[in-house]
Amino acid sequence: MGHTDDTAGWLSIGALSRATGVAIETLRTWESRYGFPRPERKPSGHRVYAVSAVPRLRRIAQALALGHRAGQVVAASEGALGSLLASAPAAAPSLAAEPAADLAARLRLVAGFEAEPLRRALLADWGRLGPVEFLEARVAPLLHDVGEAWARGELEVRHEHFLSGCVSDLLA
Repeated sequence: MGHTDDTAGWLSIGALSRATGVAIETLRTWESRYGFPRPERKPSGHRVYAVSAVPRLRRIAQALALGHRAGQVVAASEGALGSLLASAPAAAPSLAAEPAADLAARLRLVAGFEAEPLRRALLADWGRLGPVEFLEARVAPLLHDVGEAWARGELEVRHEHFLSGCVSDLLA
């Protein structure tokens, strides 16, 4: 492994996740698909990640929150990543602290058939939560809320089709 003196400059995947706000599953997916972040191996075989990866991962998460795709961002050079962040639209959605507020905001986007803001919000959720938590904490409750609103006569089946199409496109 590349370090012999101590482990002060290295983080476990859990510590890296906490430091960057990027879910562990997402970090593993990016490592597999895009080669970043690149771990070193301890003699025990456990992966450790350089602390120096934290700022880049935070910038990647920021670009994802602005609606850019992981394939476009994770493997990008620092210059390209900087350009993506600099050219980001000012109206990108902000994530509320309360999950219920997030879901209510996304339900309003579905009700208004606002595809692009919904896509940006869902991409931000994906980047922040990772794939499993995204599906469990965002998609499933949102689909449930759309179904409940439909049952109350507040939404129509076309709203469910709209949401399903948006989620399907995002997952593809």
